[in-house]
Amino acid sequence: MATGFNALIGLRHIGLDDGRYWIEIDAGDAHVHERGFVHGGVILSLLDIAMARVVRHGEGGERYMPTIEFNASFLRPIEPGRLRACGTILKRSRTLCRAEATLFDAQGRPCASGRAAFVSQP
Repeated sequence: MATGFNALIGLRHIGLDDGRYWIEIDAGDAHVHERGFVHGGVILSLLDIAMARVVRHGEGGERYMPTIEFNASFLRPIEPGRLRACGTILKRSRTLCRAEATLFDAQGRPCASGRAAFVSQP
């Protein structure tokens, strides 16, 4: 069940499937900017959440691992509709984890991608 910010954007956790953690939202009027496309802040949030969840899942949900670096690429404007993002782990060490994520539009086309680093906290 989503709480806080995740609930605010209407996030649903699909879960882990073959090493990928999936999330989705139904983007509507609350998620778009004045031109009618999904706002970049929503897109970046979905990428970050998908990566953070796959990293956290790999840690058994026990350790807090905040994002310390994040790079993203926007591939096309995104119209409102069901958006799905999946995160995968690229490399994990004792204290650092690198992950990537892709965001797909309602037609299943990749629309944005990102890579991030997460550091282990006690």
